[in-house]
Amino acid sequence: MRVIARKEDDVNREFAARERRAQEFMNRLAGTVIKNQSQKLAVEEQNLARYQLEKEMRERMLEQRRMEQER
Repeated sequence: MRVIARKEDDVNREFAARERRAQEFMNRLAGTVIKNQSQKLAVEEQNLARYQLEKEMRERMLEQRRMEQER
């Protein structure tokens, strides 16, 4: 009986270790996905800010040209 109990304990410990490793892997994977999403969001925000600035500059230049033509 002791041998069977010991084998069951070994199997249970191995199963728990496998579950723990799988959970650690999933946590690392999730962390990587979140990090990548954050980086993509930051890049999109930078692109949007650059677009907005360029748009404002174009509008100012057009307005200046209009004012110069009216003179």
